[in-house]
Amino acid sequence: MAWKQSIENLTNHCEFSYPATSGMVGKAQDTLSIKFPDELNGILAESNGVQGEYGLGLIWPVERIVEDNLTFR
Repeated sequence: MAWKQSIENLTNHCEFSYPATSGMVGKAQDTLSIKFPDELNGILAESNGVQGEYGLGLIWPVERIVEDNLTFR
């Protein structure tokens, strides 16, 4: 699925980042001892996070996913 295109169809107020590498995603999954859903892996492979209007984090980057999950545990 083309996630960037799907998001752009929903809003024109979004900013995409560089793609997350498989190494970044793998390290995050190892750190959190979980496997990300295929859908999350797909969007991260297209953009390491998506920011919406006013800087709203529509999709968090890998680093924030790890940071916030560790904080809330």
